[in-house]
Amino acid sequence: MPSRVARGQTARSRAAPAASGRKKATLGGPLIAPRLKLQDELDTTRLRGDGSLLLGRRANGPGEVLLSEEGELLLEGQKGLQALIETARLIEMGVSPFAHATEAQRTRLLAALKRQLEPAPTEGKSSTAAVLKRSALATLMLSLARSAQGALREGALGEYVALLATETHVPLKVSMLANFDAAHLPLKKPLLAKVESARQGSSHGDGQESQLGPERFFDPGRRAHGGAHAFRPAMHAEELQALSPEKIDHAVAQLGSDFVAGGWFSSDSEEPVRVMQKVRESRNWFELSVNSRYADKSREVIASMMLFEVARFFDERDGRVEAQHQLRALLKVGRYLEANVEYSDVVDELLSGFARRYGFRGPLDSKVMREALKRDDPVEALISAGVSVG
Repeated sequence: MPSRVARGQTARSRAAPAASGRKKATLGGPLIAPRLKLQDELDTTRLRGDGSLLLGRRANGPGEVLLSEEGELLLEGQKGLQALIETARLIEMGVSPFAHATEAQRTRLLAALKRQLEPAPTEGKSSTAAVLKRSALATLMLSLARSAQGALREGALGEYVALLATETHVPLKVSMLANFDAAHLPLKKPLLAKVESARQGSSHGDGQESQLGPERFFDPGRRAHGGAHAFRPAMHAEELQALSPEKIDHAVAQLGSDFVAGGWFSSDSEEPVRVMQKVRESRNWFELSVNSRYADKSREVIASMMLFEVARFFDERDGRVEAQHQLRALLKVGRYLEANVEYSDVVDELLSGFARRYGFRGPLDSKVMREALKRDDPVEALISAGVSVG
């Protein structure tokens, strides 16, 4: 009997050779996973006595995933988002979880998935949790379409294409397009037109896939830039020779051509950034260096502190100490986060930590910042929203 635990990136379980003269089919339609060796099957499913279907369990995963007789996905007996995500991770490994489900289970599953669909926001950023949920639902819909036939396949494809057409998070949209193309599923003309329209509105095109093929499950957590989103220095300074200048280079790139990266400096103080004014050939330029006690922080933290510290350097040099100048410096940070951070909850986390570090008060989050940046007088918009510094 094959192992019921999925292992490795393309989890395989050895099955007995197919009977002579019988054509062996892949499970659940065309596989998006890398091509399997002869007599290998990606099948971790098993029918249980209560009518549920054991879909599989990843090695070192959180537990077994079941499809109940009522069409609900369960992780260790519990339904919810984590069950959807864990099923999507099995699909990512090459498992076709719905290949042996009954027609009734698939029909009920499609209805259950549809009830959990939520539209992507038409403006602003999605949270990582919202993108993760839409990604998991899309992965499940496409896998269900590959396993089903007739009206059920058309229904699952219709929901997938509807998700694709309304998705506003471009990286997820590109991933969905790549997965759809790799599945080679036939579409009727109205749905095909929606797919082509979505393709025109994204950056997807030839050459977008890696050598391992399309990304079967888009996980926004894999795209985080290294380091903590915290503005507190580490207890001890890092060894300078062991540190990469990449985060500093990214931060300095947000400023103009008069600024150059000066690397890391070692200090027991909490001073985050040093600005050194220098003169070369009668021209002023500024060298920016960062305290190595912040080397374990994310590039977004370092860039935010650098933008604010540089603005404060010039304000103090020129005698501008009023609160409105600090709010203008805060807006520089807000513009940077709006342009460089994909998810609203990450922006909220960064702004919250920044506010604690620099003494800003009031409802400072991604929504307040985004609305302020739209106004002709963004400083006044922040003040009207209740943001202050003290």
